[in-house]
Amino acid sequence: MPPVERRLTREAVAEYIRAVEDASTIYQTSDLVPPTVLGTLALGVILEHLRIPPGTLHGSQDLEFKGVAHVGQSVTCSGRVVQNQLRGGSRFIAVESIVSAGDGGVLLRSRCLIIVPAEA
Repeated sequence: MPPVERRLTREAVAEYIRAVEDASTIYQTSDLVPPTVLGTLALGVILEHLRIPPGTLHGSQDLEFKGVAHVGQSVTCSGRVVQNQLRGGSRFIAVESIVSAGDGGVLLRSRCLIIVPAEA
């Protein structure tokens, strides 16, 4: 997967907080970004890149947070397919990704499993 750069805008963070109904005030009174925003970003970039068909399942996602992100910060998400197997007619694709800050420091390491149905 080629690296993809995104800016963590206040609007996007606020939209995420509303969507997950996060009632904590720390993200409303500071420039901190909820860590799971980075996991959502990584998964979104993966799904955009793979162009998955309808009926695909998000099997699992492991997240390892390594740093703190801030509103306004640019981050880069890169990833690679580490497993691509056909089992029982379905394709199991495991992708490892890294979200890093502009200075190259790693903010998140993740691994997700995507299951593409047999008929796709």
